[in-house]
This record gives sequence, structure tokens and C-alpha cells, in this order.
Amino acid sequence: MNALKGFRILILLMLISYAALSAVLFTPALPQLATYFQISDSMAQATMSIFLVGYALGQLPYAPLANRYGRKKTIYIGLALAILGTIVCLIAPSIHLFFIGRFLEAIGAAVGLKITFTMIGDSYAGSEATKKISYIMLAFAITPGLGVALGGFLTVFFGWKSCFLFLVVYTFLLGLFCLWLPETARSLDKEALQLKKIWSGYLRQFSNPALFLHALLAGLGASAIYIFATKAPYIGINQMGLSPAQYGAFNLIPLIGLGLGQILSVRLAGKIPPRTSILWGMLGMFFGSALMFVFFISHWMIAWTLFVPQALLMLGNSLVFSNAASEGLSSSSDKSNASAVLQFTNMAVAALGTYVISSWVPKNAIMLPLVYGVIVLFAFGLWIKLRPHHAKHS
Repeated sequence: MNALKGFRILILLMLISYAALSAVLFTPALPQLATYFQISDSMAQATMSIFLVGYALGQLPYAPLANRYGRKKTIYIGLALAILGTIVCLIAPSIHLFFIGRFLEAIGAAVGLKITFTMIGDSYAGSEATKKISYIMLAFAITPGLGVALGGFLTVFFGWKSCFLFLVVYTFLLGLFCLWLPETARSLDKEALQLKKIWSGYLRQFSNPALFLHALLAGLGASAIYIFATKAPYIGINQMGLSPAQYGAFNLIPLIGLGLGQILSVRLAGKIPPRTSILWGMLGMFFGSALMFVFFISHWMIAWTLFVPQALLMLGNSLVFSNAASEGLSSSSDKSNASAVLQFTNMAVAALGTYVISSWVPKNAIMLPLVYGVIVLFAFGLWIKLRPHHAKHS
């Protein structure tokens, strides 16, 4: 029985990190993708923005679907759509069809994040729920780094299409593993898909200022992760001369920062106010971006000066993201719709930020730490704005 429970937790770890893996796995291949389709670097980077738009929009339909058809059937709806989109990316003869595939892939992959939180809420309560969420958030935090490392090796030895072939196989196996998950819905709501009910439920959550502002703050943290995943390959591969495999290996360094930050966040929970943890996180992000800026402005452009400051930034980012997300959810009694709105908002911010950076910001490496500085500035503004809401819970 304990072995089965452990296996089910492993499946949930795979499920919550599925979209993050799908998003970043092929980023070391972005230069190859640009060459293959004969497109600009900006258009190649737009594949990330398109994925994040689909990822954000995909958060909204799964709450009513899960309430109507159950958690497991909803998982398979999402995974089927994701595998369809991945196959389209694999065989796309043009960049425009590739964009469509990425969008479908993202909408499908979004099921993992939403349903994992829902199933844990169905199955656990109190400290046990907190422990399970901490574990899965750690997996969610470290997956981008592992995905980039894996994508780098796949790209070097098998070409960029191998990243999508890997995702097809991985999605199929994930679907098989999900057969071992229990159906956690205690009852089904036959009216869950009525548009009026969906609209009123989401409208109440978007009207909750504490939830919305915390979601924006979490979105700034997510932006830092995906902007790095989009911009860093060009800095590391094109400007520093790293191979995709070397780039993928060095990308494990920020992964260490994310993991340590998540562990620190768990250790600090209950010992200091979340508002203080968020402030410490912002200071960590500022220090990492400032260190990177000093290195780059001094023309010290090597892999270590890119990835070590990024690890420090990601450590702080973990404190910001995890505390903002938990505080946002705690402000609402409707956890299902609140989590959907939280995830939609933070991924929408990440998608917008990645698009703006990819399309409008010059390719110069020095712009990356400057962009991080702007993110920290906006985060601090939201932190000040949230002070009355934090005071209510203190």
C-alpha cells in the first residue's frame, strides 16, 4: 500500500511538471529551429510566447470539466490534446503550422498543473496537504532546468525534432501511469459546464483583489523563469560559443538555485510572515540580476557569469513565487476556481513578458539583467500594494 501511494505521488510529480517540461525542452534547439524554418531569432523565440498563451488559457476550462466528468477523464482529455499538438510540431512543414501545434500542445499540457492541485485538495487536508504541495512544487520548480539539460543533449545527438519525439513517448507513458491514479471527485456536477455558472464563478475570483494581485506577483516570478529559457540559449550558444549540450549542462546550475529556494521556502513557512519571505525573495532576485549586470558590463562573458547569477536570482524567485501563490489561494474559499484564476493570471503575465522581451528588447546580453531589474521593480510595487491585504491576515 505504501509503495502504491509513493507511485501515485510520483505520477502527480510528473503530471504537475508536464507543461513546464513541454515548454522548455526544445529551447536549446531554438537556433536550429530558426535555421530549419529560415526565420528570424525573434520569430523562433515567439514559439515560447505562443506556448505560454496556450498554457494560460488552458487553465480555465479544466475546472468545470473536472467537476462535470471527473479528474481522471479530464486528465486524458488534456493529454490527448497535448499529444496531438506535439505530433503537429513534429511534422509541421511550416513555422505557421508549428505555431498551431505549440498552441494545442500547451492547452493540453495545462491539465497537469490544474488537476494535480485539485486531486491533492480532494485527498488531503491540513498539514498532510501542505506537505504534498511542497513536494510537488519542488518538482515544478526544478523541472525547467532538467528539461533544458535534457533538451540540449537530445538536440546535439538527434536534432531538434527529437525533443518532440521524446514528448510524444513521454506523454503516452504518463497517460499509462495515470491509470493507477484514483478518481478523487466525490460527486459530479451535471451543471458544471453551464456558461452562466462558469462565468459567475470566475468573475468572483477575478474580482478578489488579494487573489489577483498575488497572481500578478507570481506571474512576475514565472516571467523570470521563461524569459531566461527563451533568451539564454542565444546568449550561451550564439554569443558565448557553448554547444547545446554544454548549454544544457550549465543550465543545471540555476536548477540548484530553484531547488534550494523551494526548500528554504518550506523551512520558513510558519516561522516568518509570507510578506517577509517575499521581500527576501525580491532582494535575492535583485542581487542576482545586479551581479550579472556587473559581469556583463565588465565584458566578462563566460558561462559561469551567466548561470551562477541566474541561480541566485532563481533562489530568490522561489520565495516570491511560492509565497505569492499560497497567499493568493488562501484569500479565497473557492479553491478550484481560485487556483484556475491564479494559474491563468500568472501564466498570462509570463506569456506577455516573454513576448515583449522576444519581440522588442535588443538581443544584447546586457539587456537580460536589466529586464530582471524591471521585473523586481514591478514586484516591489505589487508588494507595497498588497500591504493592506497582508495586514488583515497578520
